[in-house]
Amino acid sequence: MSQAAAGYVSVDLLEMEDGILRIDGTVSRTLLQQGNLEARADGRRIPLRLTKRYAQVTLEKETDTDRTAFAAEIPKEQLPCSRKKECLLEFVLLDAAGSETVLPVLFVSYQSRLHSELSQSWWHMGPRLMAVQRKSGGRSYGLSIRRAGAVKMALQELRFLKEILCAPNGSKQMFLIRCLYWLAYPFYCGKNIWITFDKLYKGGDCGEYFYKYMCSRKDGNVEPAYVINGSAPDCRRLREEGYRPLAYRSVKQRLSYLYANMVFGTHSGVNSFCGFNNWEIRFVQDRLRAVNTCIQHGLSVQDLSADSNRIVNNNKRYYCAARCEIENLSKPAYDYHPGTLRLTGIPRYDGLANDDRKQILITPTWRSYLAVHSVMGEARGYNPAFRDTEYFRIYQSLIRNRKLIETAKRYGYRIVYLLHPVISAQKQDFACPEGVEILASSEAGYEMLLRQSSLMVTDYSGVQFDFAYMRKPVVYFHPEELPPHYADGGFSYETQGFGEICIGLETLVDTVCGYLENDCAVKAVYRARQDDFFAYSDRENCRRIYEDALQLAGKARS
Repeated sequence: MSQAAAGYVSVDLLEMEDGILRIDGTVSRTLLQQGNLEARADGRRIPLRLTKRYAQVTLEKETDTDRTAFAAEIPKEQLPCSRKKECLLEFVLLDAAGSETVLPVLFVSYQSRLHSELSQSWWHMGPRLMAVQRKSGGRSYGLSIRRAGAVKMALQELRFLKEILCAPNGSKQMFLIRCLYWLAYPFYCGKNIWITFDKLYKGGDCGEYFYKYMCSRKDGNVEPAYVINGSAPDCRRLREEGYRPLAYRSVKQRLSYLYANMVFGTHSGVNSFCGFNNWEIRFVQDRLRAVNTCIQHGLSVQDLSADSNRIVNNNKRYYCAARCEIENLSKPAYDYHPGTLRLTGIPRYDGLANDDRKQILITPTWRSYLAVHSVMGEARGYNPAFRDTEYFRIYQSLIRNRKLIETAKRYGYRIVYLLHPVISAQKQDFACPEGVEILASSEAGYEMLLRQSSLMVTDYSGVQFDFAYMRKPVVYFHPEELPPHYADGGFSYETQGFGEICIGLETLVDTVCGYLENDCAVKAVYRARQDDFFAYSDRENCRRIYEDALQLAGKARS
Protein backbone atom coordinates (compact mmCIF):
# COMPACT_ATOMS: atom_id res chain seq x y z
CA MET A 1 0.00 0.00 0.00
CA SER A 2 1.45 3.37 -1.02
CA GLN A 3 1.79 6.05 1.63
CA ALA A 4 2.65 8.93 -0.64
CA ALA A 5 1.38 12.26 0.64
CA ALA A 6 -1.00 12.90 -2.27
CA GLY A 7 -3.10 15.47 -0.45
CA TYR A 8 -4.41 15.18 3.08
CA VAL A 9 -7.49 14.71 5.19
CA SER A 10 -8.39 17.41 7.71
CA VAL A 11 -10.24 16.17 10.78
CA ASP A 12 -12.32 19.13 11.95
CA LEU A 13 -14.38 17.57 14.73
CA LEU A 14 -14.23 14.58 17.03
CA GLU A 15 -16.96 13.88 19.56
CA MET A 16 -18.56 11.00 21.39
CA GLU A 17 -22.32 11.44 21.46
CA ASP A 18 -25.07 8.94 22.21
CA GLY A 19 -22.55 6.10 22.17
CA ILE A 20 -21.22 7.03 18.71
CA LEU A 21 -17.82 8.44 17.78
CA ARG A 22 -18.54 11.17 15.26
CA ILE A 23 -15.89 12.44 12.88
CA ASP A 24 -16.26 15.44 10.58
CA GLY A 25 -13.56 16.40 8.14
CA THR A 26 -12.66 17.62 4.68
CA VAL A 27 -10.70 16.32 1.72
CA SER A 28 -9.53 17.94 -1.51
CA ARG A 29 -12.11 17.99 -4.31
CA THR A 30 -9.26 17.48 -6.77
CA LEU A 31 -8.22 14.38 -4.86
CA LEU A 32 -11.74 12.95 -5.03
CA GLN A 33 -11.61 13.24 -8.82
CA GLN A 34 -8.75 10.73 -8.74
CA GLY A 35 -10.54 8.08 -6.70
CA ASN A 36 -12.78 7.23 -3.76
CA LEU A 37 -12.10 8.06 -0.12
CA GLU A 38 -12.56 5.40 2.54
CA ALA A 39 -12.11 5.32 6.30
CA ARG A 40 -10.80 2.07 7.78
CA ALA A 41 -10.55 0.91 11.36
CA ASP A 42 -8.15 -2.03 11.63
CA GLY A 43 -8.89 -2.85 8.01
CA ARG A 44 -12.67 -2.71 8.46
CA ARG A 45 -14.36 -0.18 6.18
CA ILE A 46 -16.15 2.70 7.93
CA PRO A 47 -18.85 4.33 5.76
CA LEU A 48 -18.18 7.95 4.85
CA ARG A 49 -20.91 10.39 3.91
CA LEU A 50 -19.99 13.38 1.71
CA THR A 51 -21.89 16.52 2.71
CA LYS A 52 -22.49 20.00 1.30
CA ARG A 53 -21.20 21.74 4.42
CA TYR A 54 -19.08 24.84 3.84
CA ALA A 55 -15.52 23.54 3.85
CA GLN A 56 -12.13 25.19 3.97
CA VAL A 57 -8.86 24.74 5.87
CA THR A 58 -6.44 27.49 6.93
CA LEU A 59 -2.80 26.41 7.11
CA GLU A 60 -0.08 28.93 8.01
CA LYS A 61 -2.37 31.86 7.14
CA GLU A 62 -3.20 30.37 3.72
CA THR A 63 -6.74 29.17 3.10
CA ASP A 64 -7.44 26.00 1.13
CA THR A 65 -10.97 26.29 -0.31
CA ASP A 66 -10.69 23.29 -2.66
CA ARG A 67 -12.36 21.04 -0.10
CA THR A 68 -15.32 18.70 0.24
CA ALA A 69 -16.76 17.89 3.64
CA PHE A 70 -17.47 14.39 4.91
CA ALA A 71 -18.85 12.75 8.05
CA ALA A 72 -18.35 9.32 9.60
CA GLU A 73 -19.86 7.55 12.59
CA ILE A 74 -18.45 4.62 14.55
CA PRO A 75 -20.63 2.96 17.23
CA LYS A 76 -18.69 2.43 20.45
CA GLU A 77 -19.31 -1.31 20.13
CA GLN A 78 -16.88 -1.30 17.17
CA LEU A 79 -14.14 0.42 19.18
CA PRO A 80 -11.57 -1.64 21.10
CA CYS A 81 -12.87 -3.09 24.35
CA SER A 82 -9.67 -4.86 25.43
CA ARG A 83 -6.73 -2.96 26.92
CA LYS A 84 -4.39 -5.13 24.87
CA LYS A 85 -5.94 -4.14 21.58
CA GLU A 86 -5.35 -0.94 19.64
CA CYS A 87 -7.59 0.29 16.82
CA LEU A 88 -5.96 2.26 14.01
CA LEU A 89 -8.29 4.54 12.05
CA GLU A 90 -6.92 5.57 8.64
CA PHE A 91 -8.20 7.39 5.56
CA VAL A 92 -7.44 5.69 2.25
CA LEU A 93 -7.77 6.88 -1.33
CA LEU A 94 -8.60 4.16 -3.91
CA ASP A 95 -7.89 5.10 -7.51
CA ALA A 96 -9.35 3.61 -10.68
CA ALA A 97 -6.40 1.22 -11.06
CA GLY A 98 -7.08 -0.30 -7.67
CA SER A 99 -4.04 1.12 -5.89
CA GLU A 100 -4.44 2.52 -2.40
CA THR A 101 -2.87 5.56 -0.75
CA VAL A 102 -3.01 6.18 2.98
CA LEU A 103 -3.54 9.92 3.35
CA PRO A 104 -1.88 12.11 5.98
CA VAL A 105 -4.27 13.47 8.60
CA LEU A 106 -4.21 17.05 9.87
CA PHE A 107 -5.87 18.46 12.97
CA VAL A 108 -6.22 22.24 12.85
CA SER A 109 -9.60 22.98 14.48
CA TYR A 110 -10.09 23.31 18.23
CA GLN A 111 -13.07 20.99 17.85
CA SER A 112 -10.77 18.23 16.59
CA ARG A 113 -9.45 17.71 20.17
CA LEU A 114 -5.99 16.69 18.90
CA HIS A 115 -3.38 18.82 17.10
CA SER A 116 -0.99 17.83 14.34
CA GLU A 117 1.95 19.84 15.72
CA LEU A 118 1.77 18.23 19.18
CA SER A 119 2.85 14.59 18.95
CA GLN A 120 1.72 13.75 22.49
CA SER A 121 -1.70 15.42 22.38
CA TRP A 122 -4.49 13.10 23.44
CA TRP A 123 -8.18 12.93 24.18
CA HIS A 124 -10.15 10.42 26.19
CA MET A 125 -13.67 9.19 25.53
CA GLY A 126 -14.59 7.51 28.78
CA PRO A 127 -12.19 4.54 29.09
CA ARG A 128 -10.77 5.01 25.59
CA LEU A 129 -7.72 7.07 24.73
CA MET A 130 -7.28 8.65 21.32
CA ALA A 131 -3.94 9.94 20.00
CA VAL A 132 -2.31 10.76 16.68
CA GLN A 133 -0.73 7.81 14.89
CA ARG A 134 2.59 8.87 13.38
CA LYS A 135 4.81 7.14 10.86
CA SER A 136 7.95 7.98 8.89
CA GLY A 137 9.05 11.58 9.10
CA GLY A 138 6.76 12.24 12.04
CA ARG A 139 3.73 12.87 9.82
CA SER A 140 0.35 11.87 11.18
CA TYR A 141 -1.35 9.15 9.17
CA GLY A 142 -4.23 8.14 11.37
CA LEU A 143 -5.87 7.91 14.77
CA SER A 144 -4.92 5.44 17.44
CA ILE A 145 -7.79 4.36 19.71
CA ARG A 146 -7.27 2.06 22.65
CA ARG A 147 -8.67 1.31 26.08
CA ALA A 148 -6.61 2.76 28.90
CA GLY A 149 -6.89 2.90 32.65
CA ALA A 150 -6.04 5.79 34.95
CA VAL A 151 -2.33 4.92 35.07
CA LYS A 152 -1.86 4.90 31.28
CA MET A 153 -3.80 8.13 30.91
CA ALA A 154 -1.69 9.76 33.62
CA LEU A 155 1.48 8.70 31.84
CA GLN A 156 0.15 10.08 28.56
CA GLU A 157 -0.63 13.36 30.31
CA LEU A 158 2.90 13.57 31.71
CA ARG A 159 4.35 13.05 28.22
CA PHE A 160 2.08 15.79 26.91
CA LEU A 161 3.05 18.20 29.69
CA LYS A 162 6.71 17.57 28.96
CA GLU A 163 6.16 18.35 25.29
CA ILE A 164 4.26 21.56 26.11
CA LEU A 165 7.07 22.72 28.37
CA CYS A 166 10.10 21.68 26.32
CA ALA A 167 9.17 21.46 22.64
CA PRO A 168 10.04 24.36 20.28
CA ASN A 169 6.35 24.71 19.48
CA GLY A 170 5.35 24.50 23.13
CA SER A 171 4.49 27.19 25.68
CA LYS A 172 5.63 27.64 29.26
CA GLN A 173 2.59 29.75 30.01
CA MET A 174 0.21 27.10 28.72
CA PHE A 175 2.15 24.47 30.65
CA LEU A 176 1.30 26.41 33.80
CA ILE A 177 -2.36 26.81 32.77
CA ARG A 178 -2.67 23.08 32.17
CA CYS A 179 -1.03 22.30 35.52
CA LEU A 180 -3.43 24.73 37.22
CA TYR A 181 -6.30 22.94 35.50
CA TRP A 182 -5.34 19.70 37.25
CA LEU A 183 -4.68 21.40 40.58
CA ALA A 184 -8.09 23.09 40.43
CA TYR A 185 -9.91 19.86 39.57
CA PRO A 186 -11.22 19.20 43.10
CA PHE A 187 -12.69 22.72 43.27
CA TYR A 188 -14.13 22.97 39.76
CA CYS A 189 -15.09 19.50 38.59
CA GLY A 190 -18.49 19.55 40.31
CA LYS A 191 -19.47 23.06 39.23
CA ASN A 192 -22.22 23.65 36.69
CA ILE A 193 -20.72 26.74 35.01
CA TRP A 194 -22.66 28.45 32.20
CA ILE A 195 -20.59 31.08 30.37
CA THR A 196 -21.61 33.88 28.04
CA PHE A 197 -20.02 37.03 26.60
CA ASP A 198 -20.49 39.94 24.20
CA LYS A 199 -17.84 41.99 22.39
CA LEU A 200 -15.47 41.91 25.42
CA TYR A 201 -14.79 45.66 25.24
CA LYS A 202 -18.54 46.41 25.52
CA GLY A 203 -21.52 44.74 27.19
CA GLY A 204 -25.23 45.41 26.83
CA ASP A 205 -25.90 42.76 24.19
CA CYS A 206 -27.46 39.30 24.28
CA GLY A 207 -24.72 37.90 26.51
CA GLU A 208 -25.28 40.43 29.28
CA TYR A 209 -29.05 40.05 29.12
CA PHE A 210 -28.82 36.29 29.38
CA TYR A 211 -26.20 36.47 32.15
CA LYS A 212 -28.45 38.69 34.25
CA TYR A 213 -31.39 36.39 33.63
CA MET A 214 -29.35 33.36 34.73
CA CYS A 215 -28.39 35.25 37.90
CA SER A 216 -32.08 35.89 38.61
CA ARG A 217 -32.93 32.18 38.45
CA LYS A 218 -32.37 29.99 41.47
CA ASP A 219 -33.01 26.59 39.91
CA GLY A 220 -30.84 24.19 37.97
CA ASN A 221 -27.77 24.59 40.19
CA VAL A 222 -26.33 26.89 37.53
CA GLU A 223 -23.29 29.11 38.17
CA PRO A 224 -23.58 31.99 35.65
CA ALA A 225 -20.41 33.61 34.27
CA TYR A 226 -19.98 36.62 32.00
CA VAL A 227 -16.66 37.34 30.27
CA ILE A 228 -15.63 40.94 29.60
CA ASN A 229 -12.41 42.90 29.41
CA GLY A 230 -11.55 43.96 32.96
CA SER A 231 -10.78 47.52 31.84
CA ALA A 232 -14.06 47.99 29.95
CA PRO A 233 -16.44 50.62 31.36
CA ASP A 234 -19.26 48.08 31.26
CA CYS A 235 -17.21 45.77 33.50
CA ARG A 236 -17.08 48.47 36.15
CA ARG A 237 -20.78 49.16 35.66
CA LEU A 238 -21.69 45.52 36.16
CA ARG A 239 -19.66 45.36 39.35
CA GLU A 240 -21.34 48.50 40.64
CA GLU A 241 -24.67 46.82 39.92
CA GLY A 242 -23.66 43.92 42.16
CA TYR A 243 -22.64 41.38 39.50
CA ARG A 244 -19.32 39.53 39.33
CA PRO A 245 -18.15 39.35 35.70
CA LEU A 246 -15.00 37.41 34.87
CA ALA A 247 -12.08 39.51 33.63
CA TYR A 248 -11.08 38.35 30.13
CA ARG A 249 -7.95 36.14 30.14
CA SER A 250 -7.64 36.13 33.93
CA VAL A 251 -6.71 32.74 35.40
CA LYS A 252 -10.14 32.36 36.97
CA GLN A 253 -11.84 33.18 33.68
CA ARG A 254 -9.80 30.67 31.72
CA LEU A 255 -10.25 27.90 34.29
CA SER A 256 -13.99 28.60 34.32
CA TYR A 257 -14.08 28.05 30.56
CA LEU A 258 -12.16 24.77 30.78
CA TYR A 259 -14.64 23.49 33.38
CA ALA A 260 -17.79 25.05 31.91
CA ASN A 261 -20.73 22.81 31.05
CA MET A 262 -22.47 25.29 28.74
CA VAL A 263 -21.33 28.23 26.61
CA PHE A 264 -23.80 30.72 25.14
CA GLY A 265 -21.91 32.45 22.35
CA THR A 266 -22.82 35.65 20.56
CA HIS A 267 -19.95 35.56 18.07
CA SER A 268 -17.95 32.97 16.20
CA GLY A 269 -14.64 31.76 17.61
CA VAL A 270 -15.88 30.83 21.07
CA ASN A 271 -12.41 29.80 22.28
CA SER A 272 -10.97 33.27 21.63
CA PHE A 273 -13.81 35.02 23.44
CA CYS A 274 -13.30 32.63 26.35
CA GLY A 275 -9.64 33.44 26.85
CA PHE A 276 -7.58 31.23 24.52
CA ASN A 277 -6.47 32.45 21.12
CA ASN A 278 -6.16 30.09 18.16
CA TRP A 279 -2.55 29.27 18.99
CA GLU A 280 -3.09 28.69 22.73
CA ILE A 281 -6.22 26.56 22.48
CA ARG A 282 -4.30 23.59 21.01
CA PHE A 283 -2.71 22.98 24.43
CA VAL A 284 -6.04 22.57 26.26
CA GLN A 285 -8.69 21.75 23.66
CA ASP A 286 -8.86 18.11 24.77
CA ARG A 287 -10.00 19.35 28.21
CA LEU A 288 -13.02 21.30 26.93
CA ARG A 289 -16.29 19.81 28.13
CA ALA A 290 -18.80 22.59 27.42
CA VAL A 291 -21.80 22.21 25.14
CA ASN A 292 -21.73 25.21 22.80
CA THR A 293 -24.85 27.15 21.83
CA CYS A 294 -25.44 30.38 19.93
CA ILE A 295 -27.64 33.18 21.28
CA GLN A 296 -26.58 35.57 18.48
CA HIS A 297 -25.43 39.16 18.13
CA GLY A 298 -27.19 40.08 14.89
CA LEU A 299 -29.91 37.93 13.35
CA SER A 300 -28.75 35.24 10.92
CA VAL A 301 -30.46 36.48 7.76
CA GLN A 302 -27.34 36.85 5.56
CA ASP A 303 -25.11 34.15 4.13
CA LEU A 304 -23.01 33.33 7.21
CA SER A 305 -22.02 29.82 6.18
CA ALA A 306 -18.28 30.59 6.38
CA ASP A 307 -18.23 31.41 10.09
CA SER A 308 -21.53 30.05 11.42
CA ASN A 309 -21.67 26.53 10.02
CA ARG A 310 -22.00 23.64 12.45
CA ILE A 311 -18.33 22.71 12.64
CA VAL A 312 -17.00 26.15 13.62
CA ASN A 313 -18.20 25.81 17.22
CA ASN A 314 -20.16 22.55 17.09
CA ASN A 315 -23.26 24.37 18.31
CA LYS A 316 -25.86 22.04 19.79
CA ARG A 317 -28.42 24.84 19.85
CA TYR A 318 -28.81 27.91 17.68
CA TYR A 319 -31.45 30.21 19.12
CA CYS A 320 -33.36 32.30 16.57
CA ALA A 321 -35.96 35.07 16.59
CA ALA A 322 -37.56 34.58 13.17
CA ARG A 323 -38.64 31.77 10.87
CA CYS A 324 -36.55 33.14 7.99
CA GLU A 325 -33.45 32.57 10.13
CA ILE A 326 -34.41 28.94 10.52
CA GLU A 327 -34.88 28.69 6.74
CA ASN A 328 -31.48 30.28 6.10
CA LEU A 329 -29.59 28.16 8.65
CA SER A 330 -31.28 24.98 7.39
CA LYS A 331 -29.38 25.17 4.09
CA PRO A 332 -26.91 22.32 3.46
CA ALA A 333 -23.88 24.63 3.74
CA TYR A 334 -24.56 25.07 7.48
CA ASP A 335 -25.09 21.34 8.08
CA TYR A 336 -27.12 21.70 11.28
CA HIS A 337 -28.80 18.59 12.60
CA PRO A 338 -32.58 18.53 13.07
CA GLY A 339 -33.54 20.03 16.42
CA THR A 340 -30.48 22.28 16.71
CA LEU A 341 -32.26 25.37 15.39
CA ARG A 342 -34.73 26.70 17.97
CA LEU A 343 -37.27 29.49 17.57
CA THR A 344 -37.14 31.22 20.95
CA GLY A 345 -36.30 34.88 20.38
CA ILE A 346 -32.93 36.32 21.42
CA PRO A 347 -32.07 37.64 24.90
CA ARG A 348 -31.60 41.37 24.34
CA TYR A 349 -35.11 41.68 22.92
CA ASP A 350 -36.38 41.24 26.49
CA GLY A 351 -35.26 44.81 27.20
CA LEU A 352 -36.86 46.46 24.17
CA ALA A 353 -39.90 48.45 25.26
CA ASN A 354 -40.88 51.62 23.41
CA ASP A 355 -39.94 54.86 25.20
CA ASP A 356 -40.25 57.34 22.31
CA ARG A 357 -38.42 60.65 22.89
CA LYS A 358 -38.75 62.15 19.37
CA GLN A 359 -35.34 61.08 18.10
CA ILE A 360 -34.07 60.00 14.67
CA LEU A 361 -31.38 57.29 14.83
CA ILE A 362 -28.97 56.95 11.90
CA THR A 363 -26.99 53.73 12.30
CA PRO A 364 -25.38 52.14 9.24
CA THR A 365 -23.28 49.00 9.46
CA TRP A 366 -19.58 48.78 8.66
CA ARG A 367 -17.57 47.54 5.69
CA SER A 368 -14.43 45.41 6.01
CA TYR A 369 -12.27 47.87 4.05
CA LEU A 370 -13.04 50.69 6.52
CA ALA A 371 -11.39 49.30 9.62
CA VAL A 372 -7.86 48.64 10.78
CA HIS A 373 -6.72 45.21 11.97
CA SER A 374 -8.56 43.99 15.06
CA VAL A 375 -7.02 43.02 18.41
CA MET A 376 -9.01 40.46 20.39
CA GLY A 377 -10.84 42.08 23.30
CA GLU A 378 -10.15 45.67 22.20
CA ALA A 379 -11.99 48.25 20.11
CA ARG A 380 -10.50 48.92 16.68
CA GLY A 381 -8.09 51.79 16.24
CA TYR A 382 -8.20 54.86 14.01
CA ASN A 383 -7.92 54.49 10.24
CA PRO A 384 -6.34 57.60 8.66
CA ALA A 385 -7.62 56.57 5.22
CA PHE A 386 -11.25 56.58 6.32
CA ARG A 387 -11.86 60.19 5.26
CA ASP A 388 -11.06 59.25 1.65
CA THR A 389 -13.83 56.65 1.38
CA GLU A 390 -17.24 56.92 -0.25
CA TYR A 391 -18.73 55.70 3.03
CA PHE A 392 -17.47 58.81 4.85
CA ARG A 393 -18.51 61.16 2.05
CA ILE A 394 -22.05 59.78 1.84
CA TYR A 395 -22.82 59.80 5.55
CA GLN A 396 -21.13 63.15 6.13
CA SER A 397 -23.46 64.54 3.46
CA LEU A 398 -26.48 62.93 5.12
CA ILE A 399 -25.91 64.32 8.62
CA ARG A 400 -25.21 67.79 7.18
CA ASN A 401 -28.28 67.83 4.92
CA ARG A 402 -30.02 71.18 5.48
CA LYS A 403 -33.54 69.97 4.71
CA LEU A 404 -33.26 67.05 7.12
CA ILE A 405 -31.91 69.21 9.94
CA GLU A 406 -34.49 71.97 9.47
CA THR A 407 -37.43 69.54 9.22
CA ALA A 408 -36.32 67.71 12.36
CA LYS A 409 -36.06 71.03 14.20
CA ARG A 410 -39.50 72.16 12.99
CA TYR A 411 -41.21 69.04 14.34
CA GLY A 412 -39.17 68.78 17.53
CA TYR A 413 -36.88 65.84 16.68
CA ARG A 414 -33.21 65.45 17.47
CA ILE A 415 -30.85 63.48 15.19
CA VAL A 416 -28.34 60.93 16.52
CA TYR A 417 -25.70 59.34 14.29
CA LEU A 418 -24.44 56.15 15.98
CA LEU A 419 -21.16 54.83 14.64
CA HIS A 420 -20.75 51.08 14.35
CA PRO A 421 -18.30 49.70 16.98
CA VAL A 422 -15.80 48.76 14.27
CA ILE A 423 -15.47 52.38 13.07
CA SER A 424 -16.17 54.26 16.31
CA ALA A 425 -12.58 55.54 16.35
CA GLN A 426 -13.47 57.63 13.26
CA LYS A 427 -15.79 59.94 15.22
CA GLN A 428 -13.29 62.80 14.99
CA ASP A 429 -13.51 62.76 11.18
CA PHE A 430 -17.13 63.88 11.09
CA ALA A 431 -18.10 67.54 11.22
CA CYS A 432 -21.12 67.68 13.51
CA PRO A 433 -23.65 70.39 12.65
CA GLU A 434 -26.08 71.89 15.13
CA GLY A 435 -29.02 69.58 15.78
CA VAL A 436 -27.00 66.40 15.19
CA GLU A 437 -25.21 64.33 17.84
CA ILE A 438 -22.54 61.79 16.84
CA LEU A 439 -21.97 58.90 19.24
CA ALA A 440 -19.28 56.23 19.31
CA SER A 441 -20.46 52.82 20.44
CA SER A 442 -18.54 53.14 23.72
CA GLU A 443 -20.54 56.28 24.54
CA ALA A 444 -23.93 54.77 23.86
CA GLY A 445 -26.31 52.46 25.62
CA TYR A 446 -27.89 50.62 22.73
CA GLU A 447 -31.07 49.70 24.57
CA MET A 448 -31.73 53.29 25.63
CA LEU A 449 -31.03 54.66 22.14
CA LEU A 450 -33.29 52.12 20.48
CA ARG A 451 -36.10 52.57 22.96
CA GLN A 452 -36.01 56.38 22.81
CA SER A 453 -35.74 56.73 19.03
CA SER A 454 -38.78 57.28 16.84
CA LEU A 455 -37.37 56.34 13.44
CA MET A 456 -34.27 54.48 12.25
CA VAL A 457 -32.20 55.06 9.12
CA THR A 458 -29.90 52.15 8.32
CA ASP A 459 -28.50 50.19 5.42
CA TYR A 460 -28.10 46.57 6.51
CA SER A 461 -27.39 46.81 10.25
CA GLY A 462 -28.80 44.07 12.45
CA VAL A 463 -30.26 46.61 14.88
CA GLN A 464 -33.03 47.15 12.32
CA PHE A 465 -34.61 44.02 13.78
CA ASP A 466 -34.41 45.40 17.33
CA PHE A 467 -36.19 48.51 16.11
CA ALA A 468 -38.84 46.62 14.19
CA TYR A 469 -39.40 44.43 17.27
CA MET A 470 -40.78 47.59 18.95
CA ARG A 471 -42.96 48.21 15.88
CA LYS A 472 -41.23 51.45 14.88
CA PRO A 473 -40.53 52.70 11.33
CA VAL A 474 -37.30 51.85 9.51
CA VAL A 475 -36.01 53.53 6.34
CA TYR A 476 -33.24 51.82 4.34
CA PHE A 477 -30.45 53.70 2.60
CA HIS A 478 -28.81 51.57 -0.11
CA PRO A 479 -26.60 53.86 -2.21
CA GLU A 480 -25.07 52.09 -5.18
CA GLU A 481 -21.57 53.11 -4.10
CA LEU A 482 -21.89 51.02 -0.90
CA PRO A 483 -22.83 47.43 -1.76
CA PRO A 484 -23.99 45.03 0.98
CA HIS A 485 -21.48 43.82 3.53
CA TYR A 486 -22.78 40.22 3.38
CA ALA A 487 -24.28 38.04 0.68
CA ASP A 488 -28.03 37.50 0.79
CA GLY A 489 -29.24 34.70 3.02
CA GLY A 490 -32.90 34.36 3.86
CA PHE A 491 -34.12 37.97 4.12
CA SER A 492 -35.40 40.06 1.21
CA TYR A 493 -35.41 43.81 1.77
CA GLU A 494 -37.84 44.23 -1.11
CA THR A 495 -40.49 41.80 0.16
CA GLN A 496 -39.73 41.50 3.89
CA GLY A 497 -38.06 44.81 4.77
CA PHE A 498 -39.66 47.05 7.38
CA GLY A 499 -39.59 50.27 5.37
CA GLU A 500 -38.83 52.05 2.13
CA ILE A 501 -35.55 51.39 0.28
CA CYS A 502 -33.88 54.62 -0.84
CA ILE A 503 -31.01 54.67 -3.32
CA GLY A 504 -30.31 58.39 -3.53
CA LEU A 505 -29.69 60.90 -0.74
CA GLU A 506 -32.53 63.26 -1.79
CA THR A 507 -35.04 60.41 -1.87
CA LEU A 508 -33.92 59.30 1.57
CA VAL A 509 -34.28 62.80 3.04
CA ASP A 510 -37.72 63.26 1.46
CA THR A 511 -38.87 59.91 2.87
CA VAL A 512 -37.63 60.64 6.39
CA CYS A 513 -39.16 64.12 6.36
CA GLY A 514 -42.46 62.60 5.31
CA TYR A 515 -42.39 60.38 8.39
CA LEU A 516 -41.59 63.35 10.64
CA GLU A 517 -44.60 65.21 9.28
CA ASN A 518 -46.78 62.25 10.30
CA ASP A 519 -45.50 61.63 13.85
CA CYS A 520 -43.32 58.74 12.63
CA ALA A 521 -46.30 56.41 12.35
CA VAL A 522 -45.54 52.95 10.93
CA LYS A 523 -47.28 52.39 7.61
CA ALA A 524 -49.72 49.50 7.50
CA VAL A 525 -47.76 47.43 4.98
CA TYR A 526 -44.61 47.55 7.10
CA ARG A 527 -46.45 46.92 10.37
CA ALA A 528 -47.83 43.74 8.81
CA ARG A 529 -44.31 42.66 7.87
CA GLN A 530 -43.06 43.33 11.40
CA ASP A 531 -45.87 41.28 12.89
CA ASP A 532 -45.17 38.43 10.49
CA PHE A 533 -41.40 38.42 10.97
CA PHE A 534 -41.05 37.81 14.70
CA ALA A 535 -42.09 34.53 16.27
CA TYR A 536 -42.50 36.13 19.72
CA SER A 537 -43.08 39.65 21.03
CA ASP A 538 -43.65 38.82 24.70
CA ARG A 539 -40.13 39.58 26.03
CA GLU A 540 -39.83 36.04 27.42
CA ASN A 541 -36.90 35.07 25.23
CA CYS A 542 -34.37 34.50 28.03
CA ARG A 543 -36.79 32.21 29.82
CA ARG A 544 -37.36 30.07 26.72
CA ILE A 545 -33.62 29.77 26.06
CA TYR A 546 -32.79 28.98 29.67
CA GLU A 547 -35.41 26.27 30.01
CA ASP A 548 -34.43 24.68 26.71
CA ALA A 549 -30.77 24.78 27.78
CA LEU A 550 -31.65 23.02 31.05
CA GLN A 551 -33.14 20.17 29.04
CA LEU A 552 -30.12 20.09 26.72
CA ALA A 553 -27.69 20.05 29.66
CA GLY A 554 -29.62 17.21 31.28
CA LYS A 555 -29.44 15.20 28.07
CA ALA A 556 -25.68 15.85 27.75
CA ARG A 557 -25.06 14.53 31.27
CA SER A 558 -27.21 11.43 30.82
